[in-house]
Amino acid sequence: MDVLYIFLLLILFFPVVSYIHEWGHVSVAKLCQMQVTRVQLGTGRSIKAWKHGRIPFEWNWNNFLGGYTEVKDEEAYPKWQRLCVAMGGGVLSFITYILSWELYVTFSQSLNTLLAHALYVFLVLNLYMTVVQWLPYRKGISRLKKGWPSDGLMVLSIIFSRNHVKARNQEKTGQKAKGNKGHQST
Repeated sequence: MDVLYIFLLLILFFPVVSYIHEWGHVSVAKLCQMQVTRVQLGTGRSIKAWKHGRIPFEWNWNNFLGGYTEVKDEEAYPKWQRLCVAMGGGVLSFITYILSWELYVTFSQSLNTLLAHALYVFLVLNLYMTVVQWLPYRKGISRLKKGWPSDGLMVLSIIFSRNHVKARNQEKTGQKAKGNKGHQST
């Protein structure tokens, strides 16, 4: 009974944890005044699409491969803003993990076994989302041929890329940037 219950909780909570994680990216992008063009939860066929304000969300069939938040003209923003957005999902997942842990430690003795298991699965999934997303790898097998980068890979690629904003400002003022031939994206 417990194993089946925990398995069902995993299936139910993973989309919620993924949504929380992606909402971390969206929130930081909004704080940095970036325009979020799409939020994709999972991969594969779309189950449901909706808009939250001006942001289109898409919930896809396979929720166990994470999600993706797309920002319009992301390369046009300074590195520190892109780093903040890349780290926003992991930070919100970690905060949710800490809060869930506090609730679990505080109330697990007074909750019935089923609710205690539910809270425990929720906090473990948030910890999983925090840790796994910091590993540098590509994920997803959908519209993007190579898949999209994990948060860890995004952070590394932002840190080791040259500052595109500086190069574009040099082009506008007539200064020549080394090796820059028009618009380039990484």
